Amino acid sequence: MQYLSLNTSYVDFYLKNKYTENNPQLIEAHESIQDKACRGADYLGWIEWVDASDTVLENISYHAIEVIKRNDILLVCGIGGSYLGARAIIEALGNMSKTQVIFLGYHISGKEYERVFELIKDKSVSACIISKSGTTMETAIAYRMVRKFLLSKYPEVELQGRIVTITDEKNGALRTETEKQGYVSYVLPSNIGGRYSVLTPVGLFPIAVAGIDIRALVAGAKKAQHDINSDMSHPAFIYAQRRVDLEKSWFVSELFITCEPSLYFIGEWWKQLMGESHGKEGTGLYPDTLSYTTDLHSLGQYVQEWRRLFFESMLWVDEEATSETIPSMSGLSDGLDVLAWRSLHEMNLIALESTAKAHNDGGCPSIMMHLAKLDAEHLGYLLQTMMYACALSGVMIGVNPFDQPGVEAYKSEMKARLK
Repeated sequence: MQYLSLNTSYVDFYLKNKYTENNPQLIEAHESIQDKACRGADYLGWIEWVDASDTVLENISYHAIEVIKRNDILLVCGIGGSYLGARAIIEALGNMSKTQVIFLGYHISGKEYERVFELIKDKSVSACIISKSGTTMETAIAYRMVRKFLLSKYPEVELQGRIVTITDEKNGALRTETEKQGYVSYVLPSNIGGRYSVLTPVGLFPIAVAGIDIRALVAGAKKAQHDINSDMSHPAFIYAQRRVDLEKSWFVSELFITCEPSLYFIGEWWKQLMGESHGKEGTGLYPDTLSYTTDLHSLGQYVQEWRRLFFESMLWVDEEATSETIPSMSGLSDGLDVLAWRSLHEMNLIALESTAKAHNDGGCPSIMMHLAKLDAEHLGYLLQTMMYACALSGVMIGVNPFDQPGVEAYKSEMKARLK
């Protein structure tokens, strides 16, 4: 069964003789990752993690059941890679348990804290605080706000059972606070960076509380890594090389396109993955996310006729997830009777393929990604494929795809202003 396939015909038409099979640079990048000889090799733990996480999966699954029994709400506090992966999976598959997962700590908005706390004031609430260091400003503020809110509802001794942390095993402010307060805690391995952490407790705990099968999610990722290790025609290699070839052809931006509102945060997770991994040392494609057909009515004109500086990567789920069809209405003069009884899934695909053709004709090439099915296993396969493709293309363009030195600039400026 093919979990994920790519159609690159529009890109290949554009690249013409610029693209070559079995590119030595791609092979070298793959070998350097496998041999842990690439820049940033100390942060390749996410590759082996999917094969060594059975005990953690069992512990999280059991714990999630207890959290669900006891709570209406789980507040998840984190920013960047500490929340985007979990949110992407939960948005894509839906919150399947009676406990609603709500994300906080990815902003500094007092109004949003007020709104959320007012909404859940009469609910049973627990919280999950996610930060490797514990000093990330947004998450540190969120912890203070959430702890104060919980203390307004419960005695302090009860918070030991209502606050869970995910942080470094030994070091950092959040580890120190965890030990001081006696919170239940999970470890974010030191050799896995935040944006590669979705399949660690960082993503797995919130996803499990949402009632989603985390074993299937990790099994899909494990399958993807096995396929990557054994076949260089895997989509991870095709995608990585096309991205690099297009960047070398003077494209400066990649638009990640989703066609289902529930998949929008898959694009937002991808955006952070690619942006922080490649946007350094004066190189890297600028990543952005669009939702079609919605954004065709705001940016469609721009994409169709603006300067040819970007290309599109379009995600499509092949399996029809709904039986909804367009009803017939006699006497309605909208000229759309030809659509009567067609499925919305079919219409969505026709719209996407038509857009790809029109944009290609206008000079904007596209990669079509076909995910066979929308479930936990296939999403795990997709995420692992994307992470490996990100690492490959980062190594190919000569950067360390696992650090983010530029993120510290605004933090340093804020610290200076707050003295």
